[in-house]
Formats: sequence, C-alpha cells, structure tokens
Amino acid sequence: MYLVTVLGNFLIVLLIRLDSRLHTPMYFFLTNLSIVDVSYATSIVPQMLVHFLAERKGIPPVSCAAQLFFSLGLGGIEFVLLAVMAYDRYVATTITFQLPMCTNKYIDHISCEVLAVVRLACVDTSSNEVAIVVSSSVLLMTPFCLVLLSYIKIISTILKIRSTEGREKAFHTCAST
Repeated sequence: MYLVTVLGNFLIVLLIRLDSRLHTPMYFFLTNLSIVDVSYATSIVPQMLVHFLAERKGIPPVSCAAQLFFSLGLGGIEFVLLAVMAYDRYVATTITFQLPMCTNKYIDHISCEVLAVVRLACVDTSSNEVAIVVSSSVLLMTPFCLVLLSYIKIISTILKIRSTEGREKAFHTCAST
C-alpha cells in the first residue's frame, strides 16, 4: 500500500507537470496535496516497517521527535490544504459567475474548473487569475510557515538542554504516550 501511495501520487505530480492545460490553481493544490500525502506516509511507514522486522520496538527520542515533527506537521498541512482548496473553489466560483460571459456554451471539462469558466468571460480576466493565485498561495503558505516555525522553535529549545536525560524527558513530554 505504501508503494501504491508513493507511485500513485508521483504519477499525479508527473502528469500535472507534463500537461500544460493542468497548470491551473486547482492542479497546483492537487500537486501539493500529492507531495504532502507522500511525505506524510514516508514520515510514518518506514519506522512501522522497522518495527515489524526488528525485535526491539523502541524509538530513540530524537527519531521520535523527528517523526512527530513531520507527521503532525504534514497531517496538519494536509487538513489546511483541503480546507484552502474548498475555500478557493467557493470564493473563485462566486467571483467567476459575476463576470459577463460571452457565450452560454458547455465547459469542456470533467468538473467545473474556475479558470475554464473565467476564460469564457468577455472581459480581461488577468487580474482575476492573479487574485486567485495570490490568495490561494497566501492561504496555503501562512499556516505552513506558522507550523514549521513552531516546530523549529520547539526542537531547537529541546536541543539546547544540556543533559541527555533532560532532552529525553522533554521529547517524551512532547510525544504521545
């Protein structure tokens, strides 16, 4: 299942990169979601596989801290990314249907893609496209940076503890037991 997750998500990223028609904000989010999904699985599965094969089942405190940092951070990012994608679809669709449309023809897509609808407008939509990309990027990067900075601060503070026993206690306190 791990290999299916990794290969499937890398295939999604590859196809989006190769097809220029998929270089839209929604597929930007899907690319990031695929990368986060692979990273999240990679932060957990290798250690789990080691536990299946090894007789000793413990995790060293530093490895535990690293696993927690990545799994909690990436898990949180995945949920925020999904929320941002939903919000992006809602706001973009609302703004898009206020544009004057040149035609009433069917949209040649499997699902209602915002940029496909925007391109049917009779006015210059470059500012709309920039606004969609900028707002989506801000909504994505702000939570990511906040989570990353908080974990960097926590880990750097723990690593400043001089005694090994003190660091182990601090890491153990941060870990779920």
